Amino acid sequence: MSTLSRDKEFIDRLSKITEDNLSNEQFGVNELASKIGMSRSNLHRKVKSAAGVSISKFISQVRLKRATELLQGTLSTISEVAFECGFHSVSYFSKCFHDHHGYPPGKVRSDGFEGSDPDDLQKDSSNKRIGRNRKNLIAAIAGGVLITSAVILVILLKPFGSGDQPLDKSIAVLPFRNDSPDEEKMYFINSIQAAIIDNLSNIEDLRVIERRSVEQYRNNPKPLAIIAKEMKVSYILDGNGFKDEDNIRISIRLIDAKRGKRLWSRSFDRKTIETFALVSEIPQLVAGEINAVITPEEKKRIEKDPTSSLTAYDFYQRGTEKLFDVWMYGDTAALEESEYLFYKALEYDSTFAAVYGRLAMIYSTKWYYLAGWKGDYEEMLDSSIRIADKAIAMDDQCAEAYSHKGWCLVEKGQNELALETLKEALVYNPNLWEIYSNLGNAYTGLDKTDLAIANYYRASILHRGKQLPFWIRDIRNYLAHMGFLEQSQAYSQELLDLNGDSIEYFGAMSTLAYNKEDFNEALRYREKQCVQDTSIWAIYSLAYYHMYLGHFEEALKYYGKKGFVNHNGHFHRIGYVYWQLGLKEEAEFYFNEMISISNEHIESGYTSALDYYNIAGVYAFLGEEDRAFEYLRLFNQEDPDNIWEVGIGMLTLIQNDPLFDGIRDEPEFQEIVDDVEARFQVRHEKTRKWMEENDLL
Repeated sequence: MSTLSRDKEFIDRLSKITEDNLSNEQFGVNELASKIGMSRSNLHRKVKSAAGVSISKFISQVRLKRATELLQGTLSTISEVAFECGFHSVSYFSKCFHDHHGYPPGKVRSDGFEGSDPDDLQKDSSNKRIGRNRKNLIAAIAGGVLITSAVILVILLKPFGSGDQPLDKSIAVLPFRNDSPDEEKMYFINSIQAAIIDNLSNIEDLRVIERRSVEQYRNNPKPLAIIAKEMKVSYILDGNGFKDEDNIRISIRLIDAKRGKRLWSRSFDRKTIETFALVSEIPQLVAGEINAVITPEEKKRIEKDPTSSLTAYDFYQRGTEKLFDVWMYGDTAALEESEYLFYKALEYDSTFAAVYGRLAMIYSTKWYYLAGWKGDYEEMLDSSIRIADKAIAMDDQCAEAYSHKGWCLVEKGQNELALETLKEALVYNPNLWEIYSNLGNAYTGLDKTDLAIANYYRASILHRGKQLPFWIRDIRNYLAHMGFLEQSQAYSQELLDLNGDSIEYFGAMSTLAYNKEDFNEALRYREKQCVQDTSIWAIYSLAYYHMYLGHFEEALKYYGKKGFVNHNGHFHRIGYVYWQLGLKEEAEFYFNEMISISNEHIESGYTSALDYYNIAGVYAFLGEEDRAFEYLRLFNQEDPDNIWEVGIGMLTLIQNDPLFDGIRDEPEFQEIVDDVEARFQVRHEKTRKWMEENDLL
């Protein structure tokens, strides 16, 4: 039997197993590997070779093929088809279907075609025949998943061009211009912009950039296309306003920034007493123009008056603007004035919940800026929580109060309680970036790195300001560890564009090259980094890469740098270099030190899988195979919560570590390597799913 025939037979078996478990949404890579009787790593290599796709992609293709057949041949609804084919949500099914075919599932039902752009289909019978012929051709092709068939599918199922794609429902509201002759009215015009952002943020179907991110364009105007690219949005709302004692005039423009055209513009003339109605009406009109769905609950929140007193609201606006100056520009002199204005607001409405939410932030902000990290931290946190609770008691939908309380609970180490509080905040404002940032911090405290990164990513697409580099760095590192090297490199470039830190960029590129097993390239980037960076970690990496490349004298030169002797987690590497240079006495000293240190960690209970791994490496190199495998088995039994220990770095290490060259061909060692790869693939595929759901692939 030819290789091609064997591959087809193998793929047909996998397809049958997957089809038999189609409605089970939990059926994935692990289950398929178990059914076929192969390890994950072997199955991955086999499917990649035979079909040219990953295992998870293969399963998805089988599901989508069956979904297409059901949509064409039954009267089942789209939701029924989605769940029957094992998709956990209708929206995710629709996205996967569109990504695969180039059109949504509803088009199969409404137009009765598959595989062509609907704009190309005419009403004449000849084109209908063309549509039917193409459908028949694709149905025949979809039965196989060999590489040749996959290529044909890509050609025939080419997605719509960018001009035909519906725009992402994302918007940035630029700073409004003040047309009032009185410059003091600027705070009011700003508050209109802020209120519109806040009310748009209530709409889950929209992605809304927060105010601090767009403030940079107030005195630094740029072409709208550039702003849209920097903010990663499809739409921009800008405007100007006028206010005298009793009247307001607001003019706004909604722009489709990607297509470069104005969609809608309108002016609103209102009395000052109609402010609440105005900042409720505009967001709903904007949402309607870009087809964003507003639920009844969201509509109620948007139309809810924050207070019964316009005077209280005026003081609240002024106080918020002063607090914004603190956050945006570090103007600590404005803190006391902001607090004073909030208390003045409470004189006119003592039940004004949003004011208490702001006062909770005042406590932590004053401590951060004025106490210099020397104040009574615990007392500050408790005071902030008490005030946030007061805000929630007055308005149980005050998202900012929940979010700030969640932040305080994270700072107190009460991460589980923080998660409950922050998830409550999300119900009332799905676009408040602080919630996602605080969720990320809470999950980090619970060692749930993947969930932390997912929330940091969400924060990063809502807040494009000062904190953005911190999240980009975490996302970049996570993607690199999970094996998405191309995407990680893109984030490295974005970070370089944001902060201009070439040292950090060279370091990240060096790590990426290492994970690609290009040790010469890794060394080249690390040398560029070390021109200015003399940190122990950077110097260690230079020594490490020289060791991999057999440059033992160069490696020893860097291992001997002042301070490195205290970097005891790598003593076995120093021992290896000494041994290769014929200095066995020195080598044995460092080998023994490594074993001693790792055993201390194990005995203390504060151990990691790497402690077993490092001991095994020493014994393997010294030829004590039984003891090496004893510790490798212990290493392999660990199921580390630390995501970095199951990342591509660990896989690259065990596949290339020279300490294990003496036992590399042993079957048991290869089985352990396969297990490491399988653990990595579990996390890799989980990350892939998250990336697909967030349009990152």
